[in-house]
Amino acid sequence: MVPTAWTPDNAINVLLLGSDTSLDRTSWRTDVIIVVSINPDGPSAAMLSIPRDLYVWVPEWKMAKINTVDAHGQVVQYEGGGPGLLKQTLLYNLGIPVHYYARVDFQGFQRIVDTLGGLNLPVTCEMTDWRLKSPELEPADEENWELFTVEQKMHQMNGEFALWYARSRKRSSDFDRSRRQQQVLRAMMAKALDINMIPQIPQLWADFAGTVETDLGLGEILQLAAVAPQLGFSKIKSRFISGDAVMAWTSPNDNAYVLLPQPEEIAELVADVFEPPALNRAFQDPAVVEVWNGTIRADLDLLAADNLVWEGLAPVLGQADRNDYAQTQVIYFGQTFKGAYSWSITKLFGLYESQMIHQPDPDSSVDYRVILGADFDPCVHRVQGARPVPTATPTPIWTPPPED
Repeated sequence: MVPTAWTPDNAINVLLLGSDTSLDRTSWRTDVIIVVSINPDGPSAAMLSIPRDLYVWVPEWKMAKINTVDAHGQVVQYEGGGPGLLKQTLLYNLGIPVHYYARVDFQGFQRIVDTLGGLNLPVTCEMTDWRLKSPELEPADEENWELFTVEQKMHQMNGEFALWYARSRKRSSDFDRSRRQQQVLRAMMAKALDINMIPQIPQLWADFAGTVETDLGLGEILQLAAVAPQLGFSKIKSRFISGDAVMAWTSPNDNAYVLLPQPEEIAELVADVFEPPALNRAFQDPAVVEVWNGTIRADLDLLAADNLVWEGLAPVLGQADRNDYAQTQVIYFGQTFKGAYSWSITKLFGLYESQMIHQPDPDSSVDYRVILGADFDPCVHRVQGARPVPTATPTPIWTPPPED
C-alpha cells in the first residue's frame, strides 16, 4: 500500500470519470479517469491521468483493471456506488484521497461541448485514426469508417469531433490519449472563461442535472468556479501515470494486458502532483516568453504557446521580422541566470542551453523571445507514447490484504 499523499488542508480533489456507454446499463468501462486537485492558495491546480489498464487491488473484490471498478461498485451496491469504490481504490493503491466525483457518459460530454459553442483546440501532434464518415452512420458496418488525420494546427471542434479526438487510440496509445484528454479539458475551461459562463452556472446546474452525475453540490461547484479566473493555465500541472511508474504485464487469470504500478515511482509522481508549488514559485509570476512565428506555417506560434503553457510558462505572441528562419532561436533578456527557466525552455524547442542567445536588456517587457524556424516540430512528447511490452509474469506488486 502506498502512503497517503500529503495535500493542503483546503485542497479539493475531484475525480472526473467518462464511461464508454450510457450509465443506465449494468456494465461499462471507464475510459476517462482523471483526478483534478484545486488548491485555492496561490491558487494552483493539478491534473493526474490514470491509465485504464492500471492493475490494482480493488477493496472487497480482487486485482482488476481500474476501468472495471466503477461498474462493479454499482452492481454490488458498494457504499457510494461505483465512484465510492473508485475513491477507495485510488486511496489504497495510489495514496490519493478523493473528496468528490463527476461522471458523464459520452453523449453527455458531446452535449456539454456543444453548449460551450465548440472548442478551439491546439493540435500539437498530428494524429491519424479510424473515424465514422458521418456520426449518424452505423458503427458496426466497416464501410462506414475511414482513416482521418488531424493536422498540426488550431482546430474548431464540436462535441462529436472533440469526443473522437479524446477517445481515439487504435493507432496511438492510452498514454497519448491521456494527453489529448487533458488538452480537451483545458480547452473547455478556456472556452467557459472566454464566454463568461460562471454567472450561468445555476441555470446550467438545472439543465445538466440529468447529464452529469456528481456528489458536488451547487455551492461547491460555485466555490471551485470562483477560483478558475484567478488560476491561469501556467499554474495547472499536467501529469500522467506512465513511463517508469508502470510495468507492462500479462495477468495470469485472463491473460489480459495490464499495467502494474511501481510503488516508488508512483509515490514520487503523486507527491509531485498534489504538493503545491514551493512558496517562492507559487506566488511569483511565471516567466514571460514572447513567441515569433518565423515561418510561413500558420498557427505554429499558437502551438508553441500551448507547449509553453503546459510547462508553467506565460507565452505572449509577437510579430516576426521575417518568415524565412531556418532554425529556431531562443533569446534571454535577463541580467543573470539565477532562477531562470533556460534549461526547460531550450529543451522544449529542441536546443541546448549553450545555443541560447543572451542579450541582457533591463527594459525588456519579456524574459525570453523564441523565434520559430522551419526546424521546429510542436509535437513535444510529454508522456511515454509507446505501449510497454509485457514482461514475464512476476509476482503482483500488491496482493489482497488478509481476511479478518
